[in-house]
Amino acid sequence: MDFFVNFDPGTCWVYKDTINQNSYDTIELMSKKTFCVTPDGDIPNNDGFQLYYKPGHSRDYTVFIEPSKDNSCYVNICEGQFYAMGQNSGEFAFDNNMWTQNIFSDSISVGNKIYHNELHIKSFIGDYSDLQFVKNVGLVSYANYPIIKPGLHGKYGVYMLVATFKK
Repeated sequence: MDFFVNFDPGTCWVYKDTINQNSYDTIELMSKKTFCVTPDGDIPNNDGFQLYYKPGHSRDYTVFIEPSKDNSCYVNICEGQFYAMGQNSGEFAFDNNMWTQNIFSDSISVGNKIYHNELHIKSFIGDYSDLQFVKNVGLVSYANYPIIKPGLHGKYGVYMLVATFKK
């Protein structure tokens, strides 16, 4: 919850491209919805979350949080607004108080700031790679590898968080 869900629609994160120094991108949390998750074994229905993000220069993406029993959950980050599995998405699990893949680190440095409790997701998810999420901050850095299609104006860049604000 602290990495992905504890934000409200209208929250914006501003990023500076470390390769193209005059390039910035803003990602806005457009919507946050709950959905009912089918019971898992002996637990009752739990609310999952669907968080839809809209960047200015990259493709939009959605984070799906699906709780399970024993304080476990599944996180799926998908390109676009719909739940999908495959090359344009990445699924990660938190089980028995541990991330099932080696994606957690104690601290990282992004720009001039040190963050603690970081998830580093190195998979390609649509246009994104090397996503770094921090508890109670959200996405603090990412690489953008746009797949150029008509109507998209993205370009390669490595972005780091410089500010957040609420509309």
